[in-house]
Amino acid sequence: MAEEMQEFKNAGLEEFFEKAYGYAVFPKVGKFAFIVGAGGAKGDVYVKKEGSAQKVGTSILMMASGGWSLGLTVYAEIIFFENEDAFKKFSSGNFECQAGARAHVLHVGADSAARTTGSGETTGTSNDAQAKGEYQDGLATFVRPQMGLAVDVSLEGQKFSYTPDETK
Repeated sequence: MAEEMQEFKNAGLEEFFEKAYGYAVFPKVGKFAFIVGAGGAKGDVYVKKEGSAQKVGTSILMMASGGWSLGLTVYAEIIFFENEDAFKKFSSGNFECQAGARAHVLHVGADSAARTTGSGETTGTSNDAQAKGEYQDGLATFVRPQMGLAVDVSLEGQKFSYTPDETK
């Protein structure tokens, strides 16, 4: 997981890591689509405590899409929480968000595109990437393609469940 977070930092998201209340990182999100698509992943959720990010729980991402889709993709996804209210909304139970219609082809080393709630994109390689984005409803979401090939013009929804870590 630390390696994936470093890749996001190298992609120009350092400011998000510095200023965000916390984040959820999903290192390997898989999606298969043939007309309709489905996918999911498990990730860790972090919030800043005492000046550093600490793992506070896990999250399961489930997605479904409808429209014209074909392919298989694997990517990493990170969702930044702008403030405590955004984190509470995400971690309150079953959080859902919608993605708009889009068309893209993903393959190893491809540019990534904005996903779900919040607008943002990372472009280029890890050495020369620039990130731009903004929070929407307290969330900013970025993806980083890892492998696969897909053509996707669809509406997609993502649903997240959250389980806090047990205190010892």
